[in-house]
Amino acid sequence: MKWLMMVVILLVSVLLVGSPALAFQNETNELAGRVWMWQQTQDSSGQVITPPDPTRYTLEFLADGTVAVQADCNQGSGSYTASANTIDIGQLITTLAACPAGSQDTEFLRQLDEVVAYLFQNGNLYLELPVDSGSMEFVSAAQAGIDGQAADGEVYIVQAEDWLSKIAEKQYGDPLAYPAIIEATNTKAAEDSSFALISDPNVLQAGQKLWLPASKFVGSYGASLPAASSPGREISLKLKLDNSAELSSDYLNGEVPIIETGSWQDNGDNTATLSLSGRADGVVYEAPTVVTFQLAGMTLTAVEYDQTLFGSEGLTLTRQESAAPQNQAAVGVYKALLPAASSPGIDSTLYLNIDNTVRLVEDYLNGEPAIVEVGSWQSGGSQIEVSLSGREGGTVYDAPNIVTFTLAGDILATTPDEDSYGSAGRRYIRFEALATGQQRIPYDPAEAAQAMSQDLTGIYKGFSPAASCCGLDWTLFLNPDNNASLKSDYLNGEAPIVEAGTWAVADNTLSVALADAESPYTFQVADGVLISNDFSIFGQAPLRLYRFDVAARSAATSFVNGTISYLQRIALPPQASITVQLVDASKADAPAEVISEQVITANGQQVPFAFALPYDPAAIDPSHTYAVQARIEAEGKLLFITTSAYNVITQGNPTNLEIILESVAN
Repeated sequence: MKWLMMVVILLVSVLLVGSPALAFQNETNELAGRVWMWQQTQDSSGQVITPPDPTRYTLEFLADGTVAVQADCNQGSGSYTASANTIDIGQLITTLAACPAGSQDTEFLRQLDEVVAYLFQNGNLYLELPVDSGSMEFVSAAQAGIDGQAADGEVYIVQAEDWLSKIAEKQYGDPLAYPAIIEATNTKAAEDSSFALISDPNVLQAGQKLWLPASKFVGSYGASLPAASSPGREISLKLKLDNSAELSSDYLNGEVPIIETGSWQDNGDNTATLSLSGRADGVVYEAPTVVTFQLAGMTLTAVEYDQTLFGSEGLTLTRQESAAPQNQAAVGVYKALLPAASSPGIDSTLYLNIDNTVRLVEDYLNGEPAIVEVGSWQSGGSQIEVSLSGREGGTVYDAPNIVTFTLAGDILATTPDEDSYGSAGRRYIRFEALATGQQRIPYDPAEAAQAMSQDLTGIYKGFSPAASCCGLDWTLFLNPDNNASLKSDYLNGEAPIVEAGTWAVADNTLSVALADAESPYTFQVADGVLISNDFSIFGQAPLRLYRFDVAARSAATSFVNGTISYLQRIALPPQASITVQLVDASKADAPAEVISEQVITANGQQVPFAFALPYDPAAIDPSHTYAVQARIEAEGKLLFITTSAYNVITQGNPTNLEIILESVAN
């Protein structure tokens, strides 16, 4: 169909040469350098699809062959090629937020996937769909009178452990507000070259500048009112950064609260107008309910409203500060890769939610649905008690299963006297630390490299940041028949995305061709892991996939772990190698005995580097001194080395370290 449409467009362009009313532009630079807003799509039958707000459905074609897309509440990017009025927009990688009812985000992205040609008429851009399918009309933001000037805001410098949803939650109390940060930063980048365009929401670099839009009204507000026919009325108002709004009225009578939805706008004079257009259950009002509020400090007071709503006393709402959980430090998602007797292993994910609820997902990687247990958690200092009361959506246990953990930094481990998981216990690692490289799973790269040199067949796990939520949990299945599947879980409670395809390996490069992907994913086979070659997708800190069976066996092993870093502002060359050793340094008159060693190839990644050194507790002599030493080398030259003693394991020393290397040049 695309080929047929290209032929038609080329024929039409020949017929219309010289026509002032419909002049085709052959240069792709007519596309680039502008923000194009979707006005409508009209098909051959005359049916018209119109977006509710064109400013939220945009395209920006960049000179480097990438295209940035806003589809209502979602942001994304991809590649494009254009020549002689034909255009092909490649697979778009977008965020996966659930946009409000009435959104056209899915339809907009579907149409972009089918575009085959483009033309200009009276300054507007038309993207042509296959024959008889229609035409998408766009107008440039400049032509529409939108100058693209960045909104009021403030600069934010990305830290090593940041991702967009985390920044949005910290700034606005709403992790799903991150698209507004992308939009504001990209607008700012157009007027200030010190800001970089965010083309992939899942890729941020430490030190990168973001523009955080001002948030004077954004937040949650509450009030308690009397009610004639119930014990009272609790009102909660949420004004979100994307200008959507939600008003909840709870009459404290045991019935479900009434939730109204709509939008709000800042009037520029310290007032904001709220417009409620319907209910969350799908009811749409014939006319919106409109209230104007005055902001004074922490309160919103209704100054223009229908008195039948709030009475003559009116309505004053107070900004609500987020209630801190019992132990803010424990809130998060945790991972453990474990062995199992009757399956390839257990991929275990533990959610400690901010409302003190718990969700434990155990995937036995055997094609069966994961087992999901739910319950609650509470803390007392570093002790975390998890109470599992039943299965999600089903069985309720006669008595809860209670498990006690100790939290130490990013590690959540069962206490020594805990018998729920046997003598080996369990050790979970915070997913955020895995995704940002601050921690690594227990792993023996030498064992993995040996197994992978014989056969790549198996299951592989990887962890990366994600803009939309908690992170992106990757599971790659390489089957013996060369079929492959990739499971992508955003850890947001929704079902993972599963893609099928095939795999092949040649010259230590794995190629995974998925059915709906524009091009294969490729991975370098090195150091007992699969290292992504797709920098455009995963950024300069490439995704690493670990062999599951090796990681699961390592879970029962003791480890010394931590991070390697240095203070100098010097970038490592891509081929740099980091060697970390656990040694017995007891003999003053003899070289230290190496107990275990890990060699990490930088592959473009910069410090800090996480390490995990295995050891056998039975072989440890309490009277001996054990230490970790490390060095960084490149092209045969020693660059950095440990100059201080980092003692571990015995004599009260830790098993988790932050090691700072010194430059040899110093």
